Amino acid sequence: MDTKEELLGKLKPMELPSLPKNPLVSVLIANYNYEKYIGEAIESVLSQTYQNFEIVICDDGSMDNSLEVIRKYAERDNRIKYVAKENGGQSSALNNAFNLSRGSIVSILDADDVYLPTKLEKVVNAFVYNRGAGFVGHPLRVVDTHSRVLKDVHGRRLAKGWLAPTILAGGAAILPAASGIVLRREVAEICFPLPPEFRTLADCALRERAALVTICDTIPKTLALYRQHGLNVTGASGVTNLDRIEKAMHQVRIILGDRAAFIKKVYGIDVDSTMQELWEKHEIAGFLSARALLSGDSPPRNALDSLRSTRQTRAWRLLFTLPRPVAIQLFKLWWGEWPGKRWFRKIVPVNEW
Repeated sequence: MDTKEELLGKLKPMELPSLPKNPLVSVLIANYNYEKYIGEAIESVLSQTYQNFEIVICDDGSMDNSLEVIRKYAERDNRIKYVAKENGGQSSALNNAFNLSRGSIVSILDADDVYLPTKLEKVVNAFVYNRGAGFVGHPLRVVDTHSRVLKDVHGRRLAKGWLAPTILAGGAAILPAASGIVLRREVAEICFPLPPEFRTLADCALRERAALVTICDTIPKTLALYRQHGLNVTGASGVTNLDRIEKAMHQVRIILGDRAAFIKKVYGIDVDSTMQELWEKHEIAGFLSARALLSGDSPPRNALDSLRSTRQTRAWRLLFTLPRPVAIQLFKLWWGEWPGKRWFRKIVPVNEW
């Protein structure tokens, strides 16, 4: 097994060739039962200020009218390609879409999300400007079914640079959700295929894998809308009950397992159990604290000490000094989503941006 220092010495960001002039961008869409939204997602790409793109859609066994909507768009514009298959989950669908793509840049779009008009133009410019970056990300804006703004996701907190040392040390490397992920093809070819067991959260595996092989750049501007509609496979709402906390911890452990397997595959390096335990300690510390609070257990001292932010540590310790009913309500206000928060996020109609 390799020590952390040896690992850090072996991991290097990959070198990238220059992009061709006016590079083709492949927009990958995995769709499952989003007849209501897939048309708007496609339209948001068609209306981009940068027009050298292809849209590659994999319909993952939809049981609604999604495939007919997709087919009609493909008949109207030859830049749209699609494949239909039996349901296999998000990773399987993205893998199929990627296999059909040919762009020098690969951009992910959830079937219920929307790109803002300058998205592709800005990410292409970012790759041209930062030639060493193989991953460009940006914040998302969460909207409801009527396109009313709920909140921004991450804002200026997204990480950038060579993040592998931070990730290996168990540090925080905040990366964008699916519709904020854009990769150079050379990076995507290393990251794909994604493991089929990621029926959901495939974007989490993809962004982690990319950050372990290339430099990340960030555009500090919202370039896509994440639609929160109650049917999302994953969500942007808070994890504020025991069932969701347990599921979140299980998902984190799956992602950490893929992290170790990917390092082994790409670098030929075995990650020892000590480092894996370090990762888990940092990644689930907040969930352990929340579980203890909701279940009435004693404060998890080791977990509190593992929190990355001193502010979080202080906040949790304060909660555990309060009467439990009060502490739980404050916790749900802190982690959860509730209508009053919108007043603090300056709700404006999307067409007034």
